[in-house]
Formats: sequence, structure tokens, C-alpha cells
Amino acid sequence: MVDLIGWVQGLNGLVLALAIAGLLFVEEIGVPLPLAPGDLLLAIGGIAIAAGKISALEFIAIAMAAIVGGAILGREIFALLGWKRLLRVARPLRIEAPLERVASLLQQQGWRAVFTARLIPGLRVHTTEVAGVTELPRRTFIGGLVPAATVYVVAFVGLGAAFGRPILEIIKRAEHQFLLFGLPSLPPSRLHSSFGGRPSAGSRRLGRLRGPMPGCCASIRLGSS
Repeated sequence: MVDLIGWVQGLNGLVLALAIAGLLFVEEIGVPLPLAPGDLLLAIGGIAIAAGKISALEFIAIAMAAIVGGAILGREIFALLGWKRLLRVARPLRIEAPLERVASLLQQQGWRAVFTARLIPGLRVHTTEVAGVTELPRRTFIGGLVPAATVYVVAFVGLGAAFGRPILEIIKRAEHQFLLFGLPSLPPSRLHSSFGGRPSAGSRRLGRLRGPMPGCCASIRLGSS
């Protein structure tokens, strides 16, 4: 099996930035990259910045372009695929619960729901998928995407630059623990309880899809307010 993280760490300069950007772009489109998750890739970029291998502004600009561009393209792809096709993939991968949590968040009006969902570990890329199948307005999606991507990039690049290689193992363990114990314990109603207002146009479209989504909290139905 190819050690993607090890391979990326062996690169330098613009080649490193472009390699990380390529992997980030693919992940944001909706392709799972368990061997090279975006959090670790950004931290590696931060380590390279601290070592003087690449300019901070250059790396952050390239990473932002890859994340925002990939997420926008991913939304369009999933809008074409539709909910039923997404579920066909979600069931064998056992990602129905995260998708339902994102759907619950996106029922709320405005870009803040997108911003929040993208900053919750385990929901970042699923936000793009659900935004696509629910036809969440592009302007609303991008309005939450850009500030969330900025926080995400600056945070993990900063961790890498500040703490060096030891932070990579800490990130791995923290994400693993959260996905095992933290995310499953967060019911959708708690995730979006801080948002007020009426359901968005995207959530109303979601409400017209058939039935509740299985796999999590049977009492929660997609599109319910």
C-alpha cells in the first residue's frame, strides 16, 4: 500500500504545495482519502512553512483554491447524482449517520449552517454532498464555504508550523477518537439547536425526498423543522 503521507512529506517547495492541493481537491469533490486526510496534509504544509521550504502565503493561497474549487465542483456533481445515488454509496460505506447530521444542520436558513457543518470533524466533505443533493443555493453554500475553509486552513497549517511532526500523530488520534465517540453522540437536533429561523429552500427540497434516512435517530425525519 502506498504511503501517501510519507510521499508528501518527502516533497519540497511548489511541488509539495501542488501535491497537497491536488489531494485536497480530490477529497473535497467527495472522494474519501483515508490515507491522506486534509487535516494531516495541511499540517504537513505548516511544518514545511516552519522549515522554510515554502512561503506561507503561497501555500495557503494554493490550498484555499483547491478546497474551495473542489467543494464547488463537488456540489455540482452531487446535484446531478441526486439523493438516491448518494444513498447507494452511503449504505455500504456506513456514512448515512453523518449525512443525516449534515442534512439536519442545512435545514436552517443561511450560510451559517454550512460554516458550522464544515468545521465539525467528520462532516466537512459530507456538507458538500448534502448541499448538492438538496440543491442548496450556490450563493448560500459558497457564503459558508469560504470562511469555513479559511478557518480550517489557517488552523491546521498553524498547528503544523507551531508544533512540528508530533502534531501529526496527535491529529490522527484526536480525529479517530472524535469519530468513534464524539460524532455518534451528537444528535441532529443538538447540532442545529443554536440556529433559528425558517427552513431554507434547500431543506424544503430535501423534505420532498422519500422517507427518513436510516442509520441514525429514527425519530428524525429529513426536512422536519
